[in-house]
Amino acid sequence: MFHTHFNEMRQQFGGLVGALIVLEPGERWDPSHDLLFLVSDAEHGRVVINGSATPVTRALHVGTTYRMRIANIAGYRMNFAARVMADSSAASWRAVAKDGFTLPAQQATVGPSVIRLSSGETADFEFTPGQPGDLRFEVGVPGLAGDFQTQGTVQLRVLPR
Repeated sequence: MFHTHFNEMRQQFGGLVGALIVLEPGERWDPSHDLLFLVSDAEHGRVVINGSATPVTRALHVGTTYRMRIANIAGYRMNFAARVMADSSAASWRAVAKDGFTLPAQQATVGPSVIRLSSGETADFEFTPGQPGDLRFEVGVPGLAGDFQTQGTVQLRVLPR
């Protein structure tokens, strides 16, 4: 990830942030299966995902495995949670990398699609939707009572194969 350090917040709010995806030798970036979610700050306390407060809906397909790469470059939100929701329950995903390093097999487990990330952290997951419908990739702050204050959303429309 990168962001400016000159007139930092003004330039960051203006969009001078980004992700650098480093791939293993022989790996190729596939924009139809590699989904990047870069979370950063914007003016007036807003959160943006991939540079937008209202990111475009992503089309996914049943039975297709996607790699979700989540990066927190936000300066004002030192910690947040990210999750994939189907109605009111978390979908499942498999952890595959943390901060650019592939996880060992015993840590690459399937579980509920909820992760907490601090500023400067990244996490990668494999996600395979099982049925058509609408999902949401959400970032926000979990409350003490188990509630979740959503601060940014990307709609995920799962289509039949």
